[in-house]
Amino acid sequence: MKKFAVFLIVVILLGGAGFLAGWTGFALPLGSVGVLRSKTHGVAPEVIREGEFRWVWYRLIPANAKVLPFMLKPVNGMVEMAGSLAQGNVYRRFVGQGAHFSWKLTCNYTFMLDDSSLPALVAEKNITNTEELDQYLAGIAVNLENMVTNYEITREIFEKSASPSIETAIHAAFPEITGLNLLWETVEAPDFALYESGKAMYQDYLARQQALLGPDLAGEAARNITSQFRFDELERYGELLTKYPSLLPYLQMETR
Repeated sequence: MKKFAVFLIVVILLGGAGFLAGWTGFALPLGSVGVLRSKTHGVAPEVIREGEFRWVWYRLIPANAKVLPFMLKPVNGMVEMAGSLAQGNVYRRFVGQGAHFSWKLTCNYTFMLDDSSLPALVAEKNITNTEELDQYLAGIAVNLENMVTNYEITREIFEKSASPSIETAIHAAFPEITGLNLLWETVEAPDFALYESGKAMYQDYLARQQALLGPDLAGEAARNITSQFRFDELERYGELLTKYPSLLPYLQMETR
């Protein structure tokens, strides 16, 4: 009877140890999600979440399977941009040199990794810990900032602080992220009404030139006007830089 009791205790202990060994989320750190990777079955397609029970028999094989824990947190950043509306220097000649067509914006962004993407990242990119994951997300942040910087600035940004098209493009480029939020803030806004007025006056001027000179000569006249305006602008920049060399960084920002 005593031997049977000892045997029963041993069986219970071994059973408990086997149960704990096969429980994938047992040793998962608080606040993390895990990915199961094994030598015999590769990477499990579903993540292991906190509080979830999943028992896997092949974890009983010594040194066969391992749960890789990941701590997920939001990625935040800010992009600063400055520029001028297209052909603003040309249109300014028709509405007055005091017209203001330059702009400055900031874009604060935040996003997170969709945890369901973790198994694919482990399998395809061999990301095995939080540090490597953070480096991967930092690369996404750099590419996201480049996309925002190269985004065509429209009136909608200044009036609604919204950019649905750029958000759609970012989601298409990085389907593994979620919770994307772009917050645009206007530092300096251009005068859109005056810009449209100058654009209309310029187009009306070209139409009159075409009527008087014919299509070929009118096209040449338009090119000459633009070239002359650009030459005058560069001449003014040269005079400013000669007198105030410290303005060079600001002029470089304007031409971006």
